[in-house]
Amino acid sequence: MRLTLRTLLAYLDDTLEPAEARDLGLRVAKNDFARDLIERIKKVTRRRGLAAPATGPDDVSDPNTVAEYLSDTLPPDQVARVEENCLNSDAHLAEVAACHQILTLVLTEPVRVPPSAHQRMYLMVTGKASNPNRRPGRTVPVGGAMPVTQAPDADDADAPLLLGMRRYSASKSARGRALQITLVAGLAACLAVAVWMAMPQEAAAPPVASRGPTTVAAAPPAPAVKPVPPPALTLDPVKPAPVPVVGPLKPIEPPVPPPPAPKDADPAPPAVPPLAAPPRMDRRAVGKLESQTPEPLLAVKPAGGDGFVRVMADNPAVPAVDPLVCLPGYKAKVRLDSGVAVDLWAAVPEVLPAEFLETRVRFFAPGAGFDGDLALASGRVFLAARKGGPARVRVRVAGETWDVILPDADAEALVEVVPSYDPGTPVVKEGGEGPRVTATFVAVRGKVGFSVPGVKDFGTVASPKAYRGDGRGGPVAEVSGAPSAYFSRFPTLPPDPTGGRQAAALAMQGALADFAGRVGAADALKSRVFERLTEEGDITNLR
Repeated sequence: MRLTLRTLLAYLDDTLEPAEARDLGLRVAKNDFARDLIERIKKVTRRRGLAAPATGPDDVSDPNTVAEYLSDTLPPDQVARVEENCLNSDAHLAEVAACHQILTLVLTEPVRVPPSAHQRMYLMVTGKASNPNRRPGRTVPVGGAMPVTQAPDADDADAPLLLGMRRYSASKSARGRALQITLVAGLAACLAVAVWMAMPQEAAAPPVASRGPTTVAAAPPAPAVKPVPPPALTLDPVKPAPVPVVGPLKPIEPPVPPPPAPKDADPAPPAVPPLAAPPRMDRRAVGKLESQTPEPLLAVKPAGGDGFVRVMADNPAVPAVDPLVCLPGYKAKVRLDSGVAVDLWAAVPEVLPAEFLETRVRFFAPGAGFDGDLALASGRVFLAARKGGPARVRVRVAGETWDVILPDADAEALVEVVPSYDPGTPVVKEGGEGPRVTATFVAVRGKVGFSVPGVKDFGTVASPKAYRGDGRGGPVAEVSGAPSAYFSRFPTLPPDPTGGRQAAALAMQGALADFAGRVGAADALKSRVFERLTEEGDITNLR
């Protein structure tokens, strides 16, 4: 269907088929000019004081021309002229739109003529044509076609109440009216009879005998009936049941109540099965520090000591339980007795752009079924299995325990812990609330298994795959996508084509190597750090 003025008028007056109206509505929604024209038609048809357009015999606004345009019988060459005239003149547009609305109402809603008006019109003429008793015929629309109805009186609001009968005032003759009255009276009589029969009726009283002398025939005497004696009942003797022999009764002792708990005693805690076995506190060597170039700076705080002591190549034993610290900028490789390799990575911004500095860890003697047991407080460690077979390492992070399974020598995992305090939280060394922890477990190479004992088993996953949690039993989320290069092993120097970052990294590595050479095995680290910082010119040259 074309989008023309006539189709827009039919769309506004709701004379189109549903499918055509839906299609035209979509076109109007996409056409700005059509929407503006619809708003203009609504305004001009409601405008008061709009003068009627001047028409002439050859004008396109002649009533006959407009009628042919609205009935779609106007030649195509004149249709364009009529529409152009309506678009240029509000008066002509309002005239055409109003005529379309009037014809729509007349053709779709036939007018009913009241009988009184019909009689008055016949009384206005004389002769044979004047017959006021003539019944009005069916209403014929202006278009000349009778509307198709499903049934007579389909538009009568009282049709459902008439039960298919004609209205009393619409009966053809007195005979029809009498028939209707008879039917109504018969229905009323049947209803009354039904009601009367439904009402409860009183029972009729028996007839009363008269007091006069009556002759009553004597009834013949009834034959004598000998009484029949009841049959004699014979009962079998009942044998008494044997009485069990019962010994002397024992007095019932009252139950002994449990002893009351002392008032000051604390209630016993509920039995909760442990999720993972606690670490063993055996103080012994669990591994050794492998020699590297440049030499790493790994410090341990022995029990009873007042500071950290460096782990040197001449005494590379790594003790259990005692805390170890890999200072910022150094990388220490620890080989456990089981063969598992643990690489401790500490960072400085010039070499490794990470969110942590030092790496703090404590090793424990592994339990049965494990090849390593460590607690990571901060920093990053890489875990790799020995060449001979698989390995199972238990990693303790804050309040959680994870098991890392390395199926073969090609598997490698990474564990990173970054502690941080919320802004405004006071830092308390002992007895205060610990920092927030972000723990990340990554399968760096091959296939690695992750599980939280008693909570969830993540199964064996292939690299690259990473999981991240808060280390306090909160939800563990999988890191979307493949881990970035941030989780991979960095080269000794970061690649930098310009040379600026490499120069800073070389200077930092030189300073770290110089500091590692000044610290001996028996020296306390804090004294060497103080001496290094108080040397002349060093404080001002720090960056």
